[in-house]
Amino acid sequence: MTLNEIYELRKAGKIDEAYKEAQRLNEQESTKETRVALAQTSKSLGERAAKSGDIQGLTDRINEIGQLRLEEIGEAELNNRLAWDVRALVLVLRERKEFDAAALDALFDALTGVAFLKPHRYYSILLEALLRVRDDRDEAWDAFAEVFDWWGPEFFLPEDYQKVRLNNGVMMTSLAERAYTQAVKSILIAAERGIASEEDIERLVGELDNLLVTHPEFQYTLYHKTLLLKALGRMEDAVNTAREFVKANQQYFWAWARLGEVLEESDMQLACYSRAMLCKASPEFLVKVRRKLADLMYELGEYPAAKRELEEVRKVYESKGWRIPDRVVELTGMPWYAETEAADSNVGFYHAHIGPTRDFLFGGVPETAILVSKYNPQKQTVTFVTEDQKRGFFATKRLNQRFADNQLYRVRFSEEPDGKTASRVMTISPIEDPTPYEGKLYRTLRAEINIRPGQTFTFVDGVYVDGSLIRGVAPGTLADITAVAYYNIKKGDWGWRAVSVVPDYNY
Repeated sequence: MTLNEIYELRKAGKIDEAYKEAQRLNEQESTKETRVALAQTSKSLGERAAKSGDIQGLTDRINEIGQLRLEEIGEAELNNRLAWDVRALVLVLRERKEFDAAALDALFDALTGVAFLKPHRYYSILLEALLRVRDDRDEAWDAFAEVFDWWGPEFFLPEDYQKVRLNNGVMMTSLAERAYTQAVKSILIAAERGIASEEDIERLVGELDNLLVTHPEFQYTLYHKTLLLKALGRMEDAVNTAREFVKANQQYFWAWARLGEVLEESDMQLACYSRAMLCKASPEFLVKVRRKLADLMYELGEYPAAKRELEEVRKVYESKGWRIPDRVVELTGMPWYAETEAADSNVGFYHAHIGPTRDFLFGGVPETAILVSKYNPQKQTVTFVTEDQKRGFFATKRLNQRFADNQLYRVRFSEEPDGKTASRVMTISPIEDPTPYEGKLYRTLRAEINIRPGQTFTFVDGVYVDGSLIRGVAPGTLADITAVAYYNIKKGDWGWRAVSVVPDYNY
């Protein structure tokens, strides 16, 4: 039978017959033409196997085509067309929810024996197809990280880094970003199962470092790096990387939700989920965070708050017609739920528990002790002095804090106060124990009060005492004086100003 006759048989759908004849011709005398004919008929058999979900059938055909070394005769384009068959197979397996790890490993081994043209649009389609493989728990295929390493991230086309607009107008994450995400998930699963080495994980960390430079627009790279560092036991590096991730995305609820998943301390998880709930987002997007938060609240015995979260969760699931998660059903079926009155709002709870997130977020920025010299509630501003004798001011409008004159606070500034421009406050909290700052921001003394008739002020042991503080106090009276640091603009130096004088009439 001639090559033309074999072509006609294949065209007529008589694939098995065409394949046998092409195989016979190639065995008799292997030429460029017979190798191409055999590859074409073998591929037709592979297409049929793929559409029927026959992994072994497609694997055999890929092995055969790879052994034909089509690239040696200038026909490597035929190799790349195998991507469509792999894609067709994966779609069938996904639809059937079938997963055979051994068979898929054999398929991958067969693909490694094929000389694909790369970079190439069909080569990218091959990766996109393998990206769709999910295991029997609907999680990432634990071999995908190895597949991705073989495929080679250096072979992405420029368009592979671009988002894709779907027919419904929704923008889909780029192929490259999805591939890196799946590779991280895959290698973490493989590590848990003991089939990924530290070297493999370290190599992927290096690739993510490169990605941070070349494609900073990818939102989750730092988060993925955090997970890998945590898997390596490099916790300090993991925490620092997580901090960078949240700093860059702190206005988004999902950043705090992801951080809560990374950290293991329950108080930090509670703080992260509370912080997430204070971000603007649609209720359906926040529902998973609410579920985790409700669990933590329940464990802490915060039943009214927990019930409020669970009621909000049920409301969303019922409005969307979604199946209510088993854990939610379990919690709402417990006696405490029926016996508890839900909190009217959990906003106060959120604010009361987000403190650790501020410390985490700005942990690398040192705190400075300040004394509030003057709080102006009308203008919503504070003037202050620092423990190292700097002056400044800042706006209080966006700060969830109460202020009062002559009070001490611990602050993180985004930059050193210069006294000329408003300082930006990153974190602020009252100082409960002022003792360490005596002699710096305030001082106390016990001394006699002496003021001459007609004087409006006096000095006691270097402390300026305004006459209004000692009106009616007889000269020579012993008193307890509290003074704060202040800057004398006229003299251009620092001094002490009394803010409290308490006479001791029993002395």
